[in-house]
Amino acid sequence: MEMKKETFNLVIGIAGPYGAGASSLSQELFENLTNWPGIDVEKIIAADLIKKYHKYYLSKQLDVDEEDNSKRRELLQSAGTKIRLKDRLATAKIFVTEITIKGKASENQGSEKEEVPKNESVGARVYVIDCLKNANEVNELRRVYGDEFYLIYIHASRENRWRREVDYKGWSAQQRVDFEERDQIDYDEKSIDPSVEDAGQEVKKLSTMADYYLVNNYNREKLKEEAKRLLDILFGSGKNQPTIDERSMHIAFSAANRSYCLSRQVGAAIVDDMGVILGIGHNDVPKADMVEHLSREKPIHTQKTWANNFHRAFG
Repeated sequence: MEMKKETFNLVIGIAGPYGAGASSLSQELFENLTNWPGIDVEKIIAADLIKKYHKYYLSKQLDVDEEDNSKRRELLQSAGTKIRLKDRLATAKIFVTEITIKGKASENQGSEKEEVPKNESVGARVYVIDCLKNANEVNELRRVYGDEFYLIYIHASRENRWRREVDYKGWSAQQRVDFEERDQIDYDEKSIDPSVEDAGQEVKKLSTMADYYLVNNYNREKLKEEAKRLLDILFGSGKNQPTIDERSMHIAFSAANRSYCLSRQVGAAIVDDMGVILGIGHNDVPKADMVEHLSREKPIHTQKTWANNFHRAFG
């Protein structure tokens, strides 16, 4: 009897501030995976799904002017929040539904795109979500897909992101204030409007939940390289040494394990441009003798006493 090869799903969620390059990264991942043997890949665009399901949740069609990027961003931000206010897991359910639909279609018919040949033997189906904005989405996707879900956070400086909006999407200099206001909502909508609670945009929070962190302050070619490296790491192909940043974060993470603080363990590592370690530290709880020491009245250290102590120590 012929054994049927088991197919596994891999869901890659991308998060990041507006203009950081989430859409570009999702496209690079999609194009890379399209050429991998045994991989069936689908791209899921959150903005399209919000428009598609807006009427279902809010009883009216969402009309978006695709030519006005500023207004488009505002409408989609607001629509996503309103949908989650109806149901905190609404957008996550939409993603899961879409993945299920695409998975069944791929299983029965193969890829719907004529230019992408159907793999005779599919070893993995990969779904790239562009992009996530809320922690409830991430938590639910992790609950549903477990270890088959990865959150990728892409970041770029605000100045670089603004320049991209001007160069590629036609924003005018007069729209800078609007860009920064929408940016703050994107980062943490609750800080602007507490009534949205945990249903708003909270990209800043997602940065702490990511499995992989990518900085996109460079050009598209560099992003293409980063996308290829990310896939090599996920699929265990090729040889990839940790970068200086990754190695340093690993050291900081290890340092955090030395903390006895029950609520939060935080580690830090200071390195130079070459990755040489200059210092390692971590938070900790106050020691008993430290509490006693702090409770005593501290002596007043004048410049004279400091100088005397210095000469006493170093002669």
